[in-house]
Amino acid sequence: MKMSPRIISYDISEGTVFFNTKTNDSFLITNELIKK
Repeated sequence: MKMSPRIISYDISEGTVFFNTKTNDSFLITNELIKK
């Protein structure tokens, strides 16, 4: 998946957090969502 340079992602124990530096939005993709 290609992502914008404005998007920062980092892995945590619950899943992956994505942060958009342009709009200051962040969201979490949990491991449970990834497994489905």
